[in-house]
Amino acid sequence: MGFFNFFKGKKPNNEESLESLFVKAANDNAIRPLFYRTLLKSDLILLSVKDAEPPGKNHVSDDNTILSIRTLQDGVVPVFTSQDRIFDNNIITEQVSLVKLNAKVIFEMFDKSVKFILNPYSDIRKEFVPQEIEALLKNELYKIHSIIKIKKGETILLGVPEINPVNLIEALKRYFDTRPEIKAAYLALIRIEGNNEEPHFLLGIEIYKENLNEIFGEAGEIAKPYLKKSEPLDMINVAAKSSTARLVTKSEYKIY
Repeated sequence: MGFFNFFKGKKPNNEESLESLFVKAANDNAIRPLFYRTLLKSDLILLSVKDAEPPGKNHVSDDNTILSIRTLQDGVVPVFTSQDRIFDNNIITEQVSLVKLNAKVIFEMFDKSVKFILNPYSDIRKEFVPQEIEALLKNELYKIHSIIKIKKGETILLGVPEINPVNLIEALKRYFDTRPEIKAAYLALIRIEGNNEEPHFLLGIEIYKENLNEIFGEAGEIAKPYLKKSEPLDMINVAAKSSTARLVTKSEYKIY
């Protein structure tokens, strides 16, 4: 059996700007969960109807605050990561009135049927449909499909794939780099003796925080493009120190 000889990289700066993460996420699905997490904590810019924005540079809203927001012809609400992105490709050339608000506040204050488009005049843009916004606000954008318990007395067979899934491992490593709470990760092939299923991947993640299901959901989405159609990916928290977890943490399975 060969070994997965991969080593931890340096954790990137998770305080990277939303705009920078947006560009990276457009080309790398391993960065997208971090982009979404950063989005809800960031400010976005809305275009307001001229002379309808709150007075002054900084304004604390109250029950009487009313915003008149500009929309595109199809009713989609344009939002921007920065003022510079408003003027990309010279589609807008005149001065505009604008309002800066937290993204989560923006998504919650509009009707649930509204669509948004981020940086609509830029080369890289993204539309947010209502279902996506709802899942994002509920932290359900990435969900695990099911929880499986291995029955007592079942024989578990673990091994290393004949061909190293390098692209899968590299994508997972890039994702793990965005999660400082992940201490280590392991990847093996698993088959339960007596089960008719083909051997499939088992991903062990060492984590001591309560957001395990969130990380499992994100990791599963990152792995999906690198798996065969309908191929499952099982995951386990190896920090739990169960008998199965101890099997997974052998050196030949370590990828991070």
